[in-house]
Amino acid sequence: MSHDKCVGIVLDVSLNHTPGGRRILDVVKNQLREFIRNNLINGGDVFYLYHPQLVETLRNRGDQVCAVANYETNGNKMDVEFALKQTLYVLAAEDEDLDKTAILISDRIGPEYSRYLKKFHRLNEADEIECELFVIGLGRHELSDFPGVTKEIDTPEEIRGVIEEYLYGGENRSNGIDWNKKPDLPDTADE
Repeated sequence: MSHDKCVGIVLDVSLNHTPGGRRILDVVKNQLREFIRNNLINGGDVFYLYHPQLVETLRNRGDQVCAVANYETNGNKMDVEFALKQTLYVLAAEDEDLDKTAILISDRIGPEYSRYLKKFHRLNEADEIECELFVIGLGRHELSDFPGVTKEIDTPEEIRGVIEEYLYGGENRSNGIDWNKKPDLPDTADE
């Protein structure tokens, strides 16, 4: 039986351009709009796009697409730790029967992100939220040491397919990624 999805997106994307001259952010937004249009069930699936001043999820596909289409950034690095925490708790407020997944998409992942991801997993476990975290790294990043499920992609045009693969499975789900990887967290919660 397939459960309704509750998907939260955190976009940490610079204003850099693809080799073809398009802003990476615009390609990412297009991929997310296509994902919503082709996968989320209007009225059933829940969507949240992180914004520091918004804490409401969206159930209407038109609202979901508009949220992505209207998303802009000044290109400055955001507080990813806060964004992940807020997204986790916004998703936690939704019905516990929903399959909850937070997705971080970033083209500037650095070593400090490991701490952010570990904190997300600790909060998730401590508060028994049962939210999965999926990290998509755009470009070349070393993601193998990060807790949880990660995927490195070369181009932002791959985002829709990678999200679909993660959330819905399918033939490509066995492409060498440990989709069931659990975070390796230390026993202390001092971070």
